Amino acid sequence: MFDLGKENSVKVIAVSVIALSIWQALSMPSPFDSAINNGQENKNEISVFYQIYQGDTLIDSVETVEEALEFDRSYENISVKKSTTNEEVFNNYKQYTLYTDSGFINSFDEFEKAKTEAKNIDHSFVYDNTLNRLIYSNFDRKLEWTDDTKQGDVFLVNREYPLDEGYEPLDIINLTAVKNEYILIQTNNMIMDRNAFDAYYKMAKDAYDQGIRGMIMASTFRSFARQEHLFNQRVQRLKQTYDYETAFKKAATVNAIPGTSEHQTGLAVDITNLDENGRMLNLSQSFESTTVGSWLSKNSWKYGYILRYEEEKMDITGIIYEPWHFRYVGKPHAEIIFNNNLALEEYIDFLKDENEIKFTDYNNKTYAIYYFDSLKSDGLIRTLKTENISAISGDGHKGIILTVKK
Repeated sequence: MFDLGKENSVKVIAVSVIALSIWQALSMPSPFDSAINNGQENKNEISVFYQIYQGDTLIDSVETVEEALEFDRSYENISVKKSTTNEEVFNNYKQYTLYTDSGFINSFDEFEKAKTEAKNIDHSFVYDNTLNRLIYSNFDRKLEWTDDTKQGDVFLVNREYPLDEGYEPLDIINLTAVKNEYILIQTNNMIMDRNAFDAYYKMAKDAYDQGIRGMIMASTFRSFARQEHLFNQRVQRLKQTYDYETAFKKAATVNAIPGTSEHQTGLAVDITNLDENGRMLNLSQSFESTTVGSWLSKNSWKYGYILRYEEEKMDITGIIYEPWHFRYVGKPHAEIIFNNNLALEEYIDFLKDENEIKFTDYNNKTYAIYYFDSLKSDGLIRTLKTENISAISGDGHKGIILTVKK
């Protein structure tokens, strides 16, 4: 684990997902344990603790967790029940298993049934026992996971990791309904990811309360089709001066190539300000020297936003300096990125290299951030079941990032 300035060695014990889930479920206090603790029974008088079924047939009775684990490893269609209550604490025969951070909840033959139940249970997730991977989670967001892990707050979108044409954010808000003296928008019916807007709302209100006026959202979500239109428009203008190849390359440093724009995620916002006559100023690099631009560059990280395209990072991002473009990545990621002057690409690489970091934010809240290389990682399920998960995100390229409040 990396403690942002402090090296700690972390010993990770690899344990199978199924074995851990059984251990956790079977280790919960039972009426049998309670009876012993209260002096009402003597352990030697009760020899049966767990009953093992294959289908509907009782095939054995055991006293220890270790013995129950052996049946799960050796046979199919197994379920384990407490002998004192007949409560099923685990089975390995249905494809989808629903867990919370407290342990096993239920298992299902159909994903939709598992997902429906998980949607109503905070801090829950569904594991696919056939594909051996995480398939659904309900922590800070309700997410149905795809192998490319383009879900959550922190995932990377650029030329190397583009979005599909049909990608759209799932949980959005129409900004027309929330306009007020500090939520200013360029046009009606602009939409945005709900989590990103909630953070923007707090940021805009605090700015307003501190005397900042005229901060306006110039652009939020853009569809693939809208990106295509803007990009082609830029190329056509540049073709008046350059050949097509040169025009395309130059256009790509200003307008994102369709599918590579963060605006398609609903997590990005272009911000500018109004002049003294209430007219919206065009997006320009001079925005950095305005009152609004200066306040945002110093404070946006407190709300989970980063200035995405820094001038000195153009060789990494491929995009010119855009002091108006802010991307929501959530807490505490934005603070770490800000403190260490990282591009999002560099931050993702940092997490991959470290696998686990510990961080205490400016409010003295402590977090652990874990990186796993795929939805099938053994440690991922263990961590989901045992830690206080505050957020889960993909990295946009098969990896998973867990944010844990300590």
